[in-house]
Amino acid sequence: MSLKVFVLTDDRAGNSNQAIALAKLLGFDYEEKRLEYNKLAALPFFFKNGFGILNKKSAEHLIQGKPDIIICAGRRAASIALALKDKNRSTKIIQILGSQKNYKLFDLVILPEHDRKPFISYPDNVIFTPLALSFFSPSELEQESLKWQAVLVEYKQPYLAVLIGGNSKKCKFKEKHITEFINNVTNIAENYSGSLLITSSRRTPVALVGKLKQALEKTEASYFLYEPEKYANNPYKAFLSNAEAILVTGDSISMCSEACSLGKPVFIYAPRSMLSSKHTAFVKHLFKVGLAVPISNEFEPFTPLKHNYTQILIENIKQRLHL
Repeated sequence: MSLKVFVLTDDRAGNSNQAIALAKLLGFDYEEKRLEYNKLAALPFFFKNGFGILNKKSAEHLIQGKPDIIICAGRRAASIALALKDKNRSTKIIQILGSQKNYKLFDLVILPEHDRKPFISYPDNVIFTPLALSFFSPSELEQESLKWQAVLVEYKQPYLAVLIGGNSKKCKFKEKHITEFINNVTNIAENYSGSLLITSSRRTPVALVGKLKQALEKTEASYFLYEPEKYANNPYKAFLSNAEAILVTGDSISMCSEACSLGKPVFIYAPRSMLSSKHTAFVKHLFKVGLAVPISNEFEPFTPLKHNYTQILIENIKQRLHL
């Protein structure tokens, strides 16, 4: 019998991407249910109550369904999932990230390792994972790579992907960080045997990109700096696919996790003064278990920990939910 699976997504891209990734990893045919919130969703969390935080159209669309399994991520989506379960008690919920609800209300809860609290006794339905959930199918990476072959063929191999994040509410690139990061990258570029493939995000400070470009132009390094206004396609996945190693900024848990999931050497720029305590704990754990190393002025290849965290997680979920 085929299962009816709802994946709840909303305006929090990081949460939504993890929920979709888990559904794909589990091999589900799923329905993505986009949650559209009303003004009540902005109130402190203890005022929120299930469908009451959704606009009328979004709520009516959801109430009609009776899913076997719901996959959701984050606090708001969790409250909607529980409201759906109240209408259909046989529904199973896989909750990703904290929900400010009792863990036992869900069938499974998947939490990041860096959020584990030593003073809390977690129930048996909680599973910890060191990486944010991500999914790249081999065919997807190959297709994205093909889109960029005409450009990449002009640059000598091996490739070092440089993935630059940017400012957020909790992480800030100050001037000293911009200067330090550019020095790191230019020093690596001058001594790297291949080419750097550099891409930024919409959060990246304009000054960082401009100064990095100026600094690299003064070197004889081989590099390609992606400029969105010149190309229709985003090269992020193509860079991940083609890179021998990856350098990433620690402000993005998603980017760091995606890089580490590929089993390639990963170098992270993560000064404590730039990151939140949560991001710092996440990066420190990656360093501790050998999934990544801190960036330095020299590129020193290392062999990352060979892991099957994702496979173990998926097998664990299937066993617990009798899938």
